[in-house]
Amino acid sequence: MDLDAEIQISSSDGKIINISKKAANRSGILKGMMEDFPDELSFPMKTIKGNILEKIKNYLMHYKDEEPKEIEIPLKSNNFSECVNNWDFNFLGSDIDTIFDLLEAANYLDIKPLHELVSAFLGANIRGINSNAIIKDFEIDELSENEKNEMMNDKKYLEENL
Repeated sequence: MDLDAEIQISSSDGKIINISKKAANRSGILKGMMEDFPDELSFPMKTIKGNILEKIKNYLMHYKDEEPKEIEIPLKSNNFSECVNNWDFNFLGSDIDTIFDLLEAANYLDIKPLHELVSAFLGANIRGINSNAIIKDFEIDELSENEKNEMMNDKKYLEENL
């Protein structure tokens, strides 16, 4: 496989992203698709929006030649910027919708370091806050009593393990 060659990834909203095969190899899904269909140069990602694919491309291109730094768990600080390098911190930004879309896309595309980065960011941001603040900050719709109990159990687990 010529790793300098590019493939195209099309998003759910029709955006076409060009990315080197070397960078795309960081994604388990893209790597598998390129191995299964070596003559194919275009792959649809019908569940991922173009702006998210563009961010993922930036992440994959940044780390095409090096491994991302592993995030220490539990987090060493409540200030997430002290837990990751500057590039990773700035890459995430602060738009919560984008953060959740990145988490979902990293999971779907099997990009473990990106999934761990976004998960740690979310964990750091709910650490030490009450459930009402979580609902407000993460723009969560009204929860059933069962969902509230589950969220509190998850919060307790995250606080103990992050």
